[in-house]
Amino acid sequence: MVIVLVVGVLLQLRRAADVFVLVLMALVLAVGLDPAVRFLERRGLSRGLATAIIFVSSTIAFAVFLWFAIPEFVDQVRTFARDLPGLIDDLAARDDWIGEAVRNADVKTHLQDIVADAPSRVARSFGSILGVTSRITSMLFRLLTVAILTIYFVLSYPAARRTLVRRAPVSTRFASSAS
Repeated sequence: MVIVLVVGVLLQLRRAADVFVLVLMALVLAVGLDPAVRFLERRGLSRGLATAIIFVSSTIAFAVFLWFAIPEFVDQVRTFARDLPGLIDDLAARDDWIGEAVRNADVKTHLQDIVADAPSRVARSFGSILGVTSRITSMLFRLLTVAILTIYFVLSYPAARRTLVRRAPVSTRFASSAS
């Protein structure tokens, strides 16, 4: 009976591991953002407004990064796809083991077959497209969960810190409260 109970508890902990990871990520982000929030608090802003400013500015910075990074990434992929046959020819022309491996494996022919078969592969991959959509939705939900938990942890950080310092032994309180 004990073995069944232990296995059951371990299975439930395994299922909850994703939640623990999200909470841990939010805690790490909250601790990392706290100095910026305290900086704005020292300038006279409330903790809530300082947190909002940090999150809005972080979101804008991330959006600007994506705005510039995604087109560059797409351009790099297009350039790589365009240059790939020439790169394979350059590798095949080498006189070392790399050139021999590329020639023996007939990489160029395999690549041409993959490119020729690409439209039918895309048509067959509708199920995987739905899977990708599901994964993206799940990732966005997790991102939203981490953001909400981080906001909560940032807002409650001073009270949690005071509670932890009060519960610490008196001999270690000075070291804990100084940081």
